[in-house]
Amino acid sequence: MLYERVTGPLRGYHIAAYACEVGELGREYLGYYKVCGEEPANYFEAHCLLKGCCDRQTPTAQEALEAAEQLARMQIGNMPPLSELAAHRERRPLYWYEREVLEGPLGTG
Repeated sequence: MLYERVTGPLRGYHIAAYACEVGELGREYLGYYKVCGEEPANYFEAHCLLKGCCDRQTPTAQEALEAAEQLARMQIGNMPPLSELAAHRERRPLYWYEREVLEGPLGTG
């Protein structure tokens, strides 16, 4: 059985969550999430801005989905609203590895 759902928008973002059977005999579940800029059709086809998974297993798929969505909501709380994301990215300084990709290897640009 497939345990997934899409919720949102929250501050412009959508959350795609998935619960996977894990543990001995598949009696526990682990939640995964993706934070998306557009509403995805499902978890597996979601083009995400970030993704993650829970650090603990739960006894039910519903609890795993809720735990994953809670983590995604916490991540969204640390992000600018989607409408401001592009401008935020343009204002922040580039990391050295981003500069290298955009400008060439260090010392050659």
